[in-house]
Amino acid sequence: MFNQAVGIEMRNIPYKGGAPAVNAAVAGDVPIVIVDSAAANAQIRAGRLRVLAVTSAQRTPLVPDAPTVAESGVPGYDIAVWAGLFAPAGTPAAIVSRLYQEALRAMNAPDTKEKLKGIGMDRAEWRPSSSPRWSRRTSRNTARSSRRRTSSKAGPPKGAGYFRA
Repeated sequence: MFNQAVGIEMRNIPYKGGAPAVNAAVAGDVPIVIVDSAAANAQIRAGRLRVLAVTSAQRTPLVPDAPTVAESGVPGYDIAVWAGLFAPAGTPAAIVSRLYQEALRAMNAPDTKEKLKGIGMDRAEWRPSSSPRWSRRTSRNTARSSRRRTSSKAGPPKGAGYFRA
């Protein structure tokens, strides 16, 4: 989606997760990586990885001076990493409710909030009943973003990437 949005062609190199991709950037095997902040945080703090831009609509407190991709010349670009707790379809409502309540309790714990904040992650609360609606809306927004092209005459953002070694 990033390639289409900025009008460039970069090759996707599949790694078995964000950490191996970050390690490849630090080692100089790849010039840039687009990964979540949790995977890159330690290398950013160690000064081995430089943030060029963040893909979410808002800047992150983790690196407040790093612009968003939208601020860098790609209007409307907003791709955020999210994680969820899932159960098989048909799971009894009582079990889903209990899982939701326990997950909510864990996510509201002060130490959990601090750990998430420390890796640049925010927590959002979704009720199980809203998940299908949110998932459909996110899929539509992702499809729309993947079709969008930048109208900026300035070209792609400088460095056209997220993190750089």
